[in-house]
Amino acid sequence: MNNPFKANPKPPGTAVVVVLANGQGRRFRASLTPAQLASAECGYGNKLEVMLGERSVLDHSLAAARASGLPVFVMDDNACAQPCEGMGDSIAAAVRACAWADAWLILPGDRPMVRTQTIEQVAAAVLSSPDLGAVVAPSYQGVLGHPVGFGRAYGAALCAMGGELGAQAVVHSAKAAGQFLALAVDDAGIVQDVDTWAHVQALRASMV
Repeated sequence: MNNPFKANPKPPGTAVVVVLANGQGRRFRASLTPAQLASAECGYGNKLEVMLGERSVLDHSLAAARASGLPVFVMDDNACAQPCEGMGDSIAAAVRACAWADAWLILPGDRPMVRTQTIEQVAAAVLSSPDLGAVVAPSYQGVLGHPVGFGRAYGAALCAMGGELGAQAVVHSAKAAGQFLALAVDDAGIVQDVDTWAHVQALRASMV
């Protein structure tokens, strides 16, 4: 049986940014009152639809990804051939859909402050790794964040994932193999997510 993730004979150069936009956002919904759940200000309970300035949370994340010039694959409900039970299922489905890529950068849609430069740096680090065999995560002041980049050598492992833990098992495997790189960046946006309404308020305050 052919392995679609075998070493590519052409020079590496194509990384795709996978923007995860089909999560349930349970923690965010749990942080809202019934009135807020019915409010447009709170995205009607969908954190990705909450407005930060003139753009939604998701649109901020997408703008940063698209400005990199890299291909962008939006993993939303329309991209799912079947329901995804957790982040691991979503990542696996996205990687299968983009099996042509040399690397995949996994960016949750609720990282509205991430910088385009960071996305470019992670992509460059993965694509320059020997045999496309690295996993690269940006690090801000010692804290790992997103997007996390996976070289083509990890394609089959990503496709085998499932459940709520995302790609943690693949990251642990890369660390054990000495193929994990924590890439220091000056970008607090890699760790600024929108898990609760308090996070939204903090981000809005920082944008003033």
